[in-house]
Amino acid sequence: MKWLIPVAIILGVIFMIVRRGLQMKNLAHHGVVGQARVEKKFSRQSGSGGMSATYLRYEFHGPDGQLYSNKISVSLEIYEQYEENDSIDIVYLEDKPGVNAARYMVNLSREALKLPPL
Repeated sequence: MKWLIPVAIILGVIFMIVRRGLQMKNLAHHGVVGQARVEKKFSRQSGSGGMSATYLRYEFHGPDGQLYSNKISVSLEIYEQYEENDSIDIVYLEDKPGVNAARYMVNLSREALKLPPL
């Protein structure tokens, strides 16, 4: 029974990776371009003296008027391009605005799928 917890964790991680991959494919094929506002920039140190990861949190109003937000891990280059309250291009699913991503990320998926950029 000790093996049950690690197996459940591994299956959970695999499920999350597959789900996000399918979301990105759906965004690449059916996404709508929109604008969001960078609400927060932050970085996190991984361990003592280790590498730091950089993040942007953005928010936008969907077509239903509801406020949506997302936190994305970005490269240092992308992180330095934005300041809090800047506008960032995003792509979302019109019928499910909670499924969204930065436009440049969706364009990477579109490139892999041999589709033109948005």
